[in-house]
Amino acid sequence: GLAIYPNDASAYNNLGAVYSHMGNTSEAREALQKALSLDDHLSQAYVNLGRLSFLDKDYAGAESLLNKALALAAQDADVFTLLTYAQLSEQHLDQAIATSERAHSSRLNRHAYLHVLEANAYEQERKVGDSISQLQLYLNEEPTGWRADKVREALATLQTRASAK
Repeated sequence: GLAIYPNDASAYNNLGAVYSHMGNTSEAREALQKALSLDDHLSQAYVNLGRLSFLDKDYAGAESLLNKALALAAQDADVFTLLTYAQLSEQHLDQAIATSERAHSSRLNRHAYLHVLEANAYEQERKVGDSISQLQLYLNEEPTGWRADKVREALATLQTRASAK
């Protein structure tokens, strides 16, 4: 690949992903930055760099990279989820809620977990009723998923807190 096509941005993106999976983050970052230097519209390279930013707990950097990825790419549930998580980690609660709502309005598959992230943002804003609604939506969409029991526990806790007021 790269020996024959040294300017293949996708090949550098793939190389970066392989390095990342192997735990070689500095090589991964270098390959991904090379990919973007060759093609600054390669959304997956922004996503992969965003994932590396999470490893460094650089949520602001991840948020910036994932916003670029979403601006360039077709709507992708994973990117929406990562971006919502980055925004939540940066305490950008209104943006996290807006990103989650945007994903839901896009009717994407595999977006149920966004309800959990949105519920977290609402809870931090002390909007317990909205948080409860989001957890119920999650359970409607994924009643038997591996997170369902934890979500049921969180929902029961919030409902107890709401009824105590």
